[in-house]
Amino acid sequence: MFSARGKCVQGWKCRFLGAHVKVVGPSVKAVENAGTDGEQGSKEGQDEKEGGVGAGQMLGFQGTGLELLTDEKRWSEWQSRDRPLVRSEGDKERPKVVIDDELNFASGELQRALRTRKYPLPKTKIVLDYLEKESQRLQRESTDGSNAGKGPLPLDFSSIGKAGGEVVTEPTAATSIEEMDEDAIEEMENNLRNSVATKTEARREEGLLSCLSSSDCIDKARLRAPEKRRLNWKGELYLAPLTTTGNLPFRRLCVSLGCDITCGEMGLCESFLQGNGQEWSLIRRWEGERIFGTQVCGNKPSLMVPAAETIASEFGEGLDFVDINSGCPIDLVYNKGAGSALLDHASKLSRIMRGMNAVLGDVPLTIKLRTGTTAKQTTHKLFARLQTEWGASATTLHGRSRQQRYKNDADWGYIKTCADTLRESVRLYNEQGGGLDGEEMVPIPIYGNGDVYSWQDYYERLERTGVDGEMIARGALIKPWIFTEIKERRDWDISSRERLDLVREFASNGLTHWGSDTQGVNTTRRFLCEMISFTHRYVPTGLLEQLPARINDRPPPFKGRDELETLLASGNSEDWVRISEMFLGKCPDDWKFTPKHKSNAYSDANEAQG
Repeated sequence: MFSARGKCVQGWKCRFLGAHVKVVGPSVKAVENAGTDGEQGSKEGQDEKEGGVGAGQMLGFQGTGLELLTDEKRWSEWQSRDRPLVRSEGDKERPKVVIDDELNFASGELQRALRTRKYPLPKTKIVLDYLEKESQRLQRESTDGSNAGKGPLPLDFSSIGKAGGEVVTEPTAATSIEEMDEDAIEEMENNLRNSVATKTEARREEGLLSCLSSSDCIDKARLRAPEKRRLNWKGELYLAPLTTTGNLPFRRLCVSLGCDITCGEMGLCESFLQGNGQEWSLIRRWEGERIFGTQVCGNKPSLMVPAAETIASEFGEGLDFVDINSGCPIDLVYNKGAGSALLDHASKLSRIMRGMNAVLGDVPLTIKLRTGTTAKQTTHKLFARLQTEWGASATTLHGRSRQQRYKNDADWGYIKTCADTLRESVRLYNEQGGGLDGEEMVPIPIYGNGDVYSWQDYYERLERTGVDGEMIARGALIKPWIFTEIKERRDWDISSRERLDLVREFASNGLTHWGSDTQGVNTTRRFLCEMISFTHRYVPTGLLEQLPARINDRPPPFKGRDELETLLASGNSEDWVRISEMFLGKCPDDWKFTPKHKSNAYSDANEAQG
């Protein structure tokens, strides 16, 4: 950090302090010790105690004889660098942050407002009220509950305003967009575009101004589907959202190796709304991540809609998309009705997606799914509605069911079926006249996911299924350089020294992100060992009898071409700690590492990922 920026922000707490301090004189302790040698020394030592070092002068920081180094030229260049997605210093609401190379910091005011339930969510109240009335109407029309709403919510947010210092939340829209003629819809949209309302004085006095959106007024226009930011992802390499291992330092490493799209770890909407600092840290973005989104998980609209409004209000300009996790297979999530449980509840998923779309503004909404909850494949029914009825801006399908988790091979034939189903639904939609906006709908990006471990597999499946791209999960965990292999269409026989350089790069990223103090070093060590618990499974290309390698192959015990390669292939967690000590110093005696996944099972690895 000091070499790159000219200053270490950790200061005296840094565990690598020797890299950025200088000696300006003897410390008080050294002078006192020297004063014990002989009477003269004692007299001088007493003088030092009474009058300070050097006749009353305290040298260095608190008499240590040391001062922190700062390269003013490099530090000035770092502060004045061009940064994407960062507001100018003239913006009083969000001043330009010049120290960090990360974005999307959740303020303390935001977290306090959420914890005390004082954060204003005017759009959420209108949306949830509309969805409840619509749900009651649909239940009357179909007693079996099979009907689900469709299309964007025709809501008039102009009712948001002042009323005794409180937010007015009663919707003024018609109960169904089908009941409105074109003239009425056009007039409503014009009124919404021209209406302007400021935040209430009560919210301003409560000090919540800084934790609202960047604009000084609430955007109350009903956004048409074509006005959403369009995602042009064809051919882009997508790193899957990975729980625990998909942290910012690892994503940063993958970006340096050729990854194009990254997504933060799955966050629980309930924790977001409780102001949980750890949950909000999942939205943190490295400034070098070109396309970045966050993934949320929840079991009902009353949790997911307010979380979406908060995220869009705070970080709408720092996110390229928000992703719904509808594929997480673990029991803790599934039993609560979230994750892959949503696959069996189309009406609930409809309310969630349409409600989130209404409050996200121009931020695109994407979704990740599995083939079904059991061996019966049912997701193609949802694909026929994802874009035309529920407004998804992109979708990813993992080619396994919830029951399979990560066992067996992914079914790419079914991924092709679902992709074709979605595109056919868009074709029929356009043939039937399309929406009320009168614009032709363009099929959204469709990504496949499952068992991508070589560039040969990647291009073969791309051609066979016709998807726009492929999401890479365990393949990137085992060999992060898979993105380089795909882009350069080659099998990289990476050397042990090159692999060690990637470990060093992750350690550097971790210290920059978590800090170089004692706590930051320990956190970096923990996640570095988590990463090695996956990368040790890589079998060097030069040792294979045939190519390409398969992700579920079980190699026999082998010895590397040098001692370092053998060490990097070790499945012993003590060896992983030894590797971390090469870059982070000696591990504390009381520090132990236990991986969060089964280190000897490919199929169950990282079960918490979406």
